[in-house]
Amino acid sequence: MKFGIISSFLTVAYLCTGTNVIASQGCPKDWKIYGNSCYLFVMRQMSWGDSRANCLAFGADMVSILDSAENDFIYQQTKNVSATSEFWIGLIRKKTTIDPKDGWVWSDGRDFTNSQWRQGEPNNDGNVHENCAELLKDGNRARWNDNDCAKSFSSICKKNKVNATQGCPKDWKEFSASCYFIPYTKAREMSWEDSRTNCLGYGADLVSILDSNEVDFVHKRIIQLGKYNFWIGLLRNKTKKDAWIWSDGNKLTNPQWIKNEPSNSGMIENCASLSAYGNWTEWNDVNCAYLYSSVCKKEKGTQECPNGWKKYHNSCYLFVIPKKVIRKMSWEDSRAVCLGHGADMISILDSSEVEFVHGQTNTDALKNYKFWIGLIRKEKTCDDKDGWIWSDGNKFTNPRQWSENEPNSCQEKCTEFLGSIRKWNDNNCAKTFASICKRTKVIPDTTMSPTAGTLPSTK
Repeated sequence: MKFGIISSFLTVAYLCTGTNVIASQGCPKDWKIYGNSCYLFVMRQMSWGDSRANCLAFGADMVSILDSAENDFIYQQTKNVSATSEFWIGLIRKKTTIDPKDGWVWSDGRDFTNSQWRQGEPNNDGNVHENCAELLKDGNRARWNDNDCAKSFSSICKKNKVNATQGCPKDWKEFSASCYFIPYTKAREMSWEDSRTNCLGYGADLVSILDSNEVDFVHKRIIQLGKYNFWIGLLRNKTKKDAWIWSDGNKLTNPQWIKNEPSNSGMIENCASLSAYGNWTEWNDVNCAYLYSSVCKKEKGTQECPNGWKKYHNSCYLFVIPKKVIRKMSWEDSRAVCLGHGADMISILDSSEVEFVHGQTNTDALKNYKFWIGLIRKEKTCDDKDGWIWSDGNKFTNPRQWSENEPNSCQEKCTEFLGSIRKWNDNNCAKTFASICKRTKVIPDTTMSPTAGTLPSTK
């Protein structure tokens, strides 16, 4: 079964009440918990494809049932939630052979090792392309049956539960609701911009210092190092005279400037450094090109991104790198992988996100890769600079990242990211590259109804 490209998903099967809160057990309100997973039983009857799109909109996928105990759990839940006896599950037949038992896979990529087929199934009854699997309440147990994917049944979504983590990563220091890291070696003395890129690579940012308690904490950490100058996340707002902003978006509320600073000597002092002497800490505006150590900061608390994903601000990022079991893929296949993770191809919305992605990809291991991103040309548009949209529906507002003389071809409808130079290039969507997925780190608000829609073809 070939799936089309979906820019935003179908209306949810039913509207769950309540706010977007993670329950103490790690599942959203109205989801059922079992083991390390959360399950949503969707009563509205839809085709298999529409049911899966609905699950993906929740950051989930169609349920994969990995053993008989999980099958029994689902059977008990279906008895409790509905009188209907048929639910789509995530099992789909990916290749057509004479034997109807061949070619079945789970849509979430799990290994298909345990089957609970009803007697005589799957049988591809009447050779009508029964390529999707439903769960039936069969007496006092649940069994599976192959059926026509276009038929409308209820469905079951599944995703990993969220696990709370205590404290901070190794080598980071904990204070209040944040974690702090000082990458202090002579080799780590860098410009303000390079220091921030380094912090972004950790899923952090240069430190914002918001109150006197945080001033004292940071002071105690750096005074032990015997080093005096450290970059912090404060920079001059060039659009407002004498205004300063934190790079992580926090409001400047407790400045600790040295007397008569900031002075903007020579009109080139647009970044702030922190100096620690004895019992006090002071800030000074300096040239952003100076080479200093730095202090990184990020939130602690709930592990809001799955294992293997990188967190930055309110999003999680997965860098899909070709390995022995993962090949380079076309843009469309890359997006299908992202959708399967409850994500989409990455949209890069501002310069700070550009720097984060650059920090992740400009490493010895990844700097030679090209990455598909979610930028695609609208159909029937041939103006090289016009007609570009993000696949996740975000507005395209950052055209300055194109490489020189790009985009340059009407036939090149998809976009690659060149990590080592922070630039984009339009390219043939059929070419195969690595890719980047992006999803919100917050569990989707189940009171919202995603809007149906389609992207232009990349063919």
